[in-house]
Amino acid sequence: MSERKTVSQLSEGDKGRKPVSAFPHSPLLASAELPKSAEGDPVFAEPWQATVFAMTVRLHEQGVFSWSEWAEALSTELYKPGRRADASDYYDCWVAALSRLVTELSIASGRELDALTRSWQRAAEATPHGKPIVIENDPLRWRRVRAPILEGPNVRLRPPCEADIEARFLLGSDPDIAEMFGVSREDVRPITRERAAAWVRNLGEHPHAWVIEIQGTCAGEIRLDRVDQHDRRASMAIGLYNRALLGRGFGSEAIDLLLKHAFGPMRLHRIGIRVLSYNERAIRAYEKSGFVVEGREREAAFVNGTWHDDVMMGLLDHEFLGRPAPVDSRR
Repeated sequence: MSERKTVSQLSEGDKGRKPVSAFPHSPLLASAELPKSAEGDPVFAEPWQATVFAMTVRLHEQGVFSWSEWAEALSTELYKPGRRADASDYYDCWVAALSRLVTELSIASGRELDALTRSWQRAAEATPHGKPIVIENDPLRWRRVRAPILEGPNVRLRPPCEADIEARFLLGSDPDIAEMFGVSREDVRPITRERAAAWVRNLGEHPHAWVIEIQGTCAGEIRLDRVDQHDRRASMAIGLYNRALLGRGFGSEAIDLLLKHAFGPMRLHRIGIRVLSYNERAIRAYEKSGFVVEGREREAAFVNGTWHDDVMMGLLDHEFLGRPAPVDSRR
């Protein structure tokens, strides 16, 4: 059996990870059967165990899951038949519990976790002996884990794909739609395939961005920008680029899907949005989703030779989660 070490005794390859002493008040220090030293500090047989511990504590601190959710998930794994008598598989149970939570909370799918596991295995095989294993060593790793797919009756929010380049190009640049985003008509330029490709690439690199898919094709985008895990807040942006789909409830459904994810698995407390005062259709859609006007920034945008106000709107988690379920007006 390997010698157990506290974080301060770990090898050089594990330096840089946040020490356990940085989590003195974490409830996870009271996790069932947690191995501890005589001083009460968690001990680890391998550097990866310290990594799993620190990662779990950090996710809990960021509100990804509650203490009760963690305690239940860990207990389920600890008391499964087949545990090793010497408890040397304790942190394997942590890995299993953490994997279960991120899957159940829709933070990552089982397929994404399997892909990440294979990525770490390739990284280990590609890492020279004696060097720390980092996922960047995976020769096939080229992108981060994508945002989860969110599906409703008529709208699907998903990560972008290569086919979206052509779809975005065909949607073109509608001056009426661009004007709602604060672009003067004289500044609207035809979209090129190069710009469409850049749009898809930027969405793919954004950790909280989705393509809005309607009737099987790309129709726009929706994002959570400036996500602040400490204050549990973010700002929302949405754009539908097909004029024929406006005013039919698709935007409201996309917003509802995003808010369920933001106030559910992401555990955010507040979502803010700003909209030009003349974009009355958007304001009605936001109010339908529960947003309330919180203020007005006067003459904040110069569009078509005129100054316009920005309307500031916001929505809190308990306001959204406590409201009646919306009715699909297209049924």
